[in-house]
Amino acid sequence: MAIGLMAACGPGRLIHKGDSYMELGQMASAERTYRKAVQQHPGNAAALLRHARSLLLMDDPDSAIAPARAALEAGLDEALPILVEACLGTGRLEDAQNLIQESLHQDPRDQSLLLLKARLQLARNDLPSAIQTLEQGLDDVLATAEASAFQAWLKARAGISDQAIELARGAMTEYLSANITEPWVQARILGDIASTFHIAGQDQARLEAVSEFRTLKAGDIDRVESRAKHAYRNGDTEAAIRMQAWAAACRPQAGRTLLLLGRLLLEKGENTLALRFLSESITADPFLYDSSFDDARQDDSSRVRRGYHKVSNAELATALKPLAEAFAKTGQPARAASALQQALILEGNEDPSLWLEVGRSWVAGSDYLRAMAVVNRVLTENKRNVPAHLLAVDIATRMNQPTIAINHAQLAWWSDTTRVESALLLGHLLEEQGDLSRARKLYDEALRLHPEEEQLRALRDSLGR
Repeated sequence: MAIGLMAACGPGRLIHKGDSYMELGQMASAERTYRKAVQQHPGNAAALLRHARSLLLMDDPDSAIAPARAALEAGLDEALPILVEACLGTGRLEDAQNLIQESLHQDPRDQSLLLLKARLQLARNDLPSAIQTLEQGLDDVLATAEASAFQAWLKARAGISDQAIELARGAMTEYLSANITEPWVQARILGDIASTFHIAGQDQARLEAVSEFRTLKAGDIDRVESRAKHAYRNGDTEAAIRMQAWAAACRPQAGRTLLLLGRLLLEKGENTLALRFLSESITADPFLYDSSFDDARQDDSSRVRRGYHKVSNAELATALKPLAEAFAKTGQPARAASALQQALILEGNEDPSLWLEVGRSWVAGSDYLRAMAVVNRVLTENKRNVPAHLLAVDIATRMNQPTIAINHAQLAWWSDTTRVESALLLGHLLEEQGDLSRARKLYDEALRLHPEEEQLRALRDSLGR
């Protein structure tokens, strides 16, 4: 009797319950409820569709394919975008292309299909064609907020800022006037708008979009970044870039968020935009690599398994070095130091001359503790590195630590007595501290080695006997 009653109720009760969970943002509960509806009513297209959508939102596109295909075969056209998205999310690009082409042949102006076609072209690293697809397809129709927002995001990435801003403003107006209730659609629209304004430097407009985005359950930024990582692991780098860009628009001062976006864009070959976000990551957090980028010490295959990005450490280091030069030329020594230090860590480069360049940049940026840490790193490898000791003298002098300065000057002289400048520097420091007896002994020792040096002789004579 209980079984008969359940069958009489049909899947509607379970579907309604699942929908309620979705509205509350409880994706796992929604997925379990829809799965139960499918198990009890295997051929119900509505239950299959919702189960497929919930699996996508649970970052499981592979499992979403079967119910989405079954819903489509049951005659539910709404399942097509879900199926295509699942194919894109698992790298089944040929399957996605076949589905899109067949459906566009029937309705070449379907905006949801045009968006999917553009996404497919992005997955194939063809940003210009994705932009062209939307320009041609939406040329003489009233675009939805979702289509306009996505088109704006693509043009912002391509550097077509004026058009991107105009499209994003139109998408925002359309969004606010439309009754859009699907949480994930809301998130896509507002995320793309915020990302567009972020790239275009429209900070006030970005803040307005972010304010709306954060009201959504799907606007939890930690969750968004987690979904970006899942998308990447599933092979959908484009979805990862898109969601990481939403997070960056919401957290423009979060160095690691910006760093991951830059690294993803670098992998896609969008180097100009990648370098911009890498630069912003350093501006936001100049010391990001000192502690948080532990995967720099992992080999590339280990890093990919853990969900980091496929751009090798050496490739990222190559991208960071021009940033260091640019920061140095524009009078930003601390950022120059950070960029170069990060590059050296990534490529495992222990060249002392480069590390001392980092140290000098920290000095120029008045960060003496970090500069001294760099010096100590170099001296750990070679205690007789004279340039390192001389830089330590400069740092200690600026920090008003004369004893440390004298110790390093002494070590510089002992490490290489052919360098008269080390003796001159040490003598000057000793005289400043009033240690004239020690200064005389130093000058006598140096003159025995360099009797031709008149400056040494003059200094020794000035101290008398």
